[in-house]
Amino acid sequence: MSGSLFPVSLALVVSLFITVSRSEAQPDFTLSVGDQLGLPGTTVSVPILADTAETSLGWSIGVCYDTAGLNVVGAVSGSTTLTIDSGSPPDFAEIVVSPEGLSIPVGSSHGAHQGVVISFSSGATLPVGNGYELFVVEFEIEGIVGESAVVETCDTAPSSSFAPMTFFAPESGGLVAPEQRSGLVWFGTPVPRFRRGDGNADGVFDISDAVFALAWLFTSGNDPICDDAADANDDGTIDISDAVFTLFSLFIVGTPTPPPPGSVTCGVDPTSDALDCQEWACP
Repeated sequence: MSGSLFPVSLALVVSLFITVSRSEAQPDFTLSVGDQLGLPGTTVSVPILADTAETSLGWSIGVCYDTAGLNVVGAVSGSTTLTIDSGSPPDFAEIVVSPEGLSIPVGSSHGAHQGVVISFSSGATLPVGNGYELFVVEFEIEGIVGESAVVETCDTAPSSSFAPMTFFAPESGGLVAPEQRSGLVWFGTPVPRFRRGDGNADGVFDISDAVFALAWLFTSGNDPICDDAADANDDGTIDISDAVFTLFSLFIVGTPTPPPPGSVTCGVDPTSDALDCQEWACP
């Protein structure tokens, strides 16, 4: 398409999306927010998925959320959107993110908005199908362990080119409100991280770990704060063999180093056993 026609086409399509009235929710289109689990203080990516029983020329999606436990920090087009036009991105895709602290219009909600026109010339559409990933919104988790927050599609997330509403533009014409299903972000318990063999949790795997283990076993020394770390040979128990393994690993050439996650890098325990970490042994 020529450069002179492109702005005209864009203006017409955007104008159409804004001015045509939207019909009530139709079962031909469903938007679902994927449930996610994340740790407080980390970010989590929440997918917005579509099921369609009719082809569509484009869509507009607003995403709102419970600001008591989450804050939006970014958004990107989903995997389906990125390849929607014969393996290429759509001709027009707009994403607006409005986190807490950002001034937004009265009556709007903090969140994210995506507006898409698939093609101005090729005739490409979003085909009939299920599980299309259209939009991915990133949130920082600000809540506490054991709580959760709702993420949902909505009509109030601010945008610029598109009206602040959620709809599909079916190939048959008009605008259609999809059935909308909210999702939850659960705030999970952090998985303990440790260095295997670092029984005294000083951040270094050395002879002091063997001394610490022997003192705990035989002279009423301090308890390890992370049993998994003290289990140097990862046999599921803490006994003298862990001190022996530590000394051999440190001083006998060719002796295996501590099993995963290893003695240098912090990680989680890949082995299922009765041991656990009472406290994190890594920062």
